[in-house]
Amino acid sequence: MKRLFKNRFMYRYIIPFAGYIVIKLISFTYRIIEVDISVEKKVFNRGKIPLYTTLHQQLLIAAGFFGKRKPLCFMVSRSRDGDLAAGLASFFGFTPVRGSSSTGGLRALLEIKKFKDKGYRVAHVVDGPTGPFGVVKPGTIYMAKRFDMPVIPVIFFADRKWFVNSWDKFMVPKPFAKIIILLADEIDVGHDIDEKEFERKRLELENVFKYYYANEDKFKRI
Repeated sequence: MKRLFKNRFMYRYIIPFAGYIVIKLISFTYRIIEVDISVEKKVFNRGKIPLYTTLHQQLLIAAGFFGKRKPLCFMVSRSRDGDLAAGLASFFGFTPVRGSSSTGGLRALLEIKKFKDKGYRVAHVVDGPTGPFGVVKPGTIYMAKRFDMPVIPVIFFADRKWFVNSWDKFMVPKPFAKIIILLADEIDVGHDIDEKEFERKRLELENVFKYYYANEDKFKRI
């Protein structure tokens, strides 16, 4: 029991805090350029709250972007990796909601709905927590449909970076890297779509990420 408590304390507090400090220090060296941010303004002007979506690979850069859009909540799995992510999110001032498609998903969705109704913005990792890389899970579209939230794909590029040898090819921008943050056109899912349209929307979102990352060299020249 003592070892279990120690492990949980390490994963939920010590390691996330150390990661938070490292990320904040490195982030001060980045040159950040935001592109097409007006997309989200159009959503808010219609009285809607957007569902920001990104890839698991981009979470390190995403922390800075979402840090300017608080209050914000997002779903985090109940795994050990989820403990790390939830702890890190808390230090950044986000609200993690624990659950995934396999464990506690419905309860987490209801909790996200409560936060959304309070005016929180919502972010979602489309291919997490276990991949495959770049494949949009149905839960993203389900959330947008159920809560009437326009989907905004958020794209991140870095001109100099490292990649971790993991399923998501996790990206770590090098110190003094130029970071491009781009908001793609919103995807309006709608409340009453059938199964065929649901899959079409899922593929539409997946293809947005594929397009931008296939043309990364073009956008990095912005």
